[in-house]
Amino acid sequence: PQQLKARVDRMRGATDSQSLYSTVSEYFLNVRKNHIRYMSLYQDQFSTHTYRGAASQHPASVVEDLLDRAREGNGATVWVTDYSEEYGLFMVKEIRRTQHLKLDSLGILIVNIDIGQAIAAATAGGRTFEDSDYLLYEKGNLIYDSSGLSEDPAFDMTASLSDRYGRLQSQGQDCFYVRGTVPGFDWDYVC
Repeated sequence: PQQLKARVDRMRGATDSQSLYSTVSEYFLNVRKNHIRYMSLYQDQFSTHTYRGAASQHPASVVEDLLDRAREGNGATVWVTDYSEEYGLFMVKEIRRTQHLKLDSLGILIVNIDIGQAIAAATAGGRTFEDSDYLLYEKGNLIYDSSGLSEDPAFDMTASLSDRYGRLQSQGQDCFYVRGTVPGFDWDYVC
């Protein structure tokens, strides 16, 4: 009887895993236009990925940090920008179920977003100039740079771009910039 129960539990786990994979994959296909590289769902016993090749490129320490931040969020959506230059922007969330006045964790969702594609799509309709560049910062830490300006050792964002708009000398060219904050986030942008 114990062996049979263990076998049934393994089969049930495999069926649950297949069901979760189908659900995550279907959702991924529906929202892929939102510049999502991949989605992963981590549970106690297994994980499900829409694109295992991309998901497996991250060091275990990065994945563990993402999982820890999702747990610390207690079910809230958490944006992780620390790895955006190397791996892209992450949205993590502990998925919970409310049942009998209890919150049960169903797993942790990790969504990897191609920030370059997202910015290009968000600004495509409003581009007045062909050669627009973008910088995105969170609390002074770089999230995204399409210009290469942040690599210039002489460049200091807070000193160089202290006004809401102005002129900037960049790579031998005189440029006009606009600076602001992304609504709903604590992210500063410069274009």
